[in-house]
Amino acid sequence: MPYIAAGIGAVATQALVNPYFGIDGVKLLREGRSPGEVIDTLIAADDGRESRQLHVMDRNGRIAAFTGRDCVDWCGHFEGEGFSIAGNMLAG
Repeated sequence: MPYIAAGIGAVATQALVNPYFGIDGVKLLREGRSPGEVIDTLIAADDGRESRQLHVMDRNGRIAAFTGRDCVDWCGHFEGEGFSIAGNMLAG
């Protein structure tokens, strides 16, 4: 589920989605937080974090990603220069 704010950045959450990750994540980006800070803040407050995936990109293309250890097999993510890819329920 993507959440995008023009000129600010984007947040995507999947696996067992927490829609507040998107809502609150964009708010934190607007406040000038880095993608890593956004992820750290959001997952710290969520008891279900280990069943979620979260990706954040700011207006400068900086990326941070999180895949909880209890997401459905196979799951994971890959971060690159200006992009982030996530998957779950994949063969491998």
